Amino acid sequence: MATGSKGRPNSKSSGGFSNYSADNPVDVGDDHKSDSLAFLLIAILLVIVLVFLPLMAWMYVDVRQMEIRVDKTLKRLEK
Repeated sequence: MATGSKGRPNSKSSGGFSNYSADNPVDVGDDHKSDSLAFLLIAILLVIVLVFLPLMAWMYVDVRQMEIRVDKTLKRLEK
C-alpha cells in the first residue's frame, strides 16, 4: 500500500469497498439510546419469563387441583 506525503497510508483502497478514511476514523459506540433500549427489552423479557410464567403455571396447577377436589366431592354426594 502506498503512503501519502505525511507517511500515512492513502485512504483509497486498491479494490473492494471501504468506508474507512485515514483522516476520519470510524466512530463506534456513541449512541447509548439503542443500548439502553435493548437492555430494557431484555430486562422485560426476563421478568416475564422468570416471574409471570411460573406464576401462571402455579395458578393453573392450583385451579386444576381444585377441579379434581370438586369432582371427587360431587361423586361422593351423588352416592
